[in-house]
Amino acid sequence: MSSYFGTDGIRRQSGFFTESFLDNFAKAVSQLPGCGKVALARDTRPSGVFMEKQLLKSLSRYGITVLSFGIIPSPCLAYCTTATECDYGLMLSASHNPPSYNGIKLFLRDGSKATPFEENLIENFLDSPFYIKEKQSETAPCDGKKLYLESLSAAPDLKGLKILLDCAFGAAGELAESVFRMLGAKVVSIRNDLNSGEKINSDCGAEHISNLLPLAAEFDAAFAFDGDADRVKAVADNKIFDGDTIMYSAARILHLQNKLNKNSVCGTVMTNSGVEKAYSGHGIKLLRADVGDRAVFSLMNECGLNLGGEKSGHIIFSDVLNTGDGIMTAVIFASVLKNFPLYEVCDVKEFPSVSAQLRVNEKEAENFISAAGKGIFRYDGDARIVIRASGTEPVIRFLVEHEDAVVAKLKLDFLIKAVSEMIK
Repeated sequence: MSSYFGTDGIRRQSGFFTESFLDNFAKAVSQLPGCGKVALARDTRPSGVFMEKQLLKSLSRYGITVLSFGIIPSPCLAYCTTATECDYGLMLSASHNPPSYNGIKLFLRDGSKATPFEENLIENFLDSPFYIKEKQSETAPCDGKKLYLESLSAAPDLKGLKILLDCAFGAAGELAESVFRMLGAKVVSIRNDLNSGEKINSDCGAEHISNLLPLAAEFDAAFAFDGDADRVKAVADNKIFDGDTIMYSAARILHLQNKLNKNSVCGTVMTNSGVEKAYSGHGIKLLRADVGDRAVFSLMNECGLNLGGEKSGHIIFSDVLNTGDGIMTAVIFASVLKNFPLYEVCDVKEFPSVSAQLRVNEKEAENFISAAGKGIFRYDGDARIVIRASGTEPVIRFLVEHEDAVVAKLKLDFLIKAVSEMIK
């Protein structure tokens, strides 16, 4: 069976999404259990215009009622899928990837990401498509931004804060600013043009958070989203906060308020060991899931937790939404900054870490997976080592943590050379 789905939906160079593929994908979706109504949205990528038009046409031709939300963030689409009682949600986005990529994310009725069960059904159909009788249904435009804003009645008051938003020329463009203004903050929004999708994530946004450091001095906080705004990173007090440290700050407050389920949070194999040590010092247990917000949510669900996330900036507050929401995460972190001394709630001393990626061809990727499966996750003396194949790109990722940065770099160089020889 062909493997179309990675750790976060289907993601390819935009030319992969042909009219034929999208028509077969629509047929596959129409055959999912209980599928009668689908929510559809996209980010700002130019290729998304064609993909959206084709899926609207094909889904409705095969009897699926489609609610079309236009350009909105992925978490907004997830919320709207639930709020409008759709059976599934389709988000056309390649998240943090460059403009030449696009993708499809599949959401379930409860706003969570599709499981391997639904993905396997779609992949089986795409491998062996069959005739489906046409049965024309309806499409209807919907205002997802309005629905999302209406859901924020219990959101925190941010009056008195001055906030900078980097929207990465992506789907957060108008909505993030509207949210912060509605909550009382003074806002400056940059890279927020919804008509500039050809520049999405290009030297901006969450993947380039350091670019905000020289701009953030005049603000209480600066936030950078990725293309579909399901992840966020921040700058405050002249420091960069990634998903690890943002989630740590939120966990500390929830713990103090007795609102952190089971006094535990869910991170991933990439969560810094220094963060784990800091959690432990405050009586909070860290569980580690595989990489990917779907894997995080699955472990959260299994263990009854209400907070989990990734270093990349995907953070799930499941009391609010069953997927990562960059805008809501930014709001919550801004509220922490307003109401608590940052040096107290973010007393993390991260272990020095070094990372790298090795670009590989298809055969080399197969050789690595054959030898290492999901990856190599182990301790080597005092060093923590993570080596894994990316679920979205043809690369092998390396991470080494050690209290001595020089030792970490030496181990990293050795591992890259060893893996390079192993997969040839």
